Amino acid sequence: MQKEKITLPKKYTNKQGEEKTFWAEVGSTTTFDNGNKILELNHLNETYTVFPMDRAEKPNTAQSEAPQWEGREQARQAVQGDDIDLENIPF
Repeated sequence: MQKEKITLPKKYTNKQGEEKTFWAEVGSTTTFDNGNKILELNHLNETYTVFPMDRAEKPNTAQSEAPQWEGREQARQAVQGDDIDLENIPF
């Protein structure tokens, strides 16, 4: 298991007039031996799971040319034409 701090740099000037940086700890990440990773932010009482992205990032790519996430088209085809029963949605 490996833990990493998440910090936010804050600049300040000390009594001697020197500019310094205070590294405010805002959270942490934990990587477990099995490769799973979580993110914990101090100001929120939540734990987030971190997943790798499954697509290549291309800056300034037009929407029609943007790479699709794996399974997106299959999901669209699976629900196309199906009626959605709002009573079955749990929220």
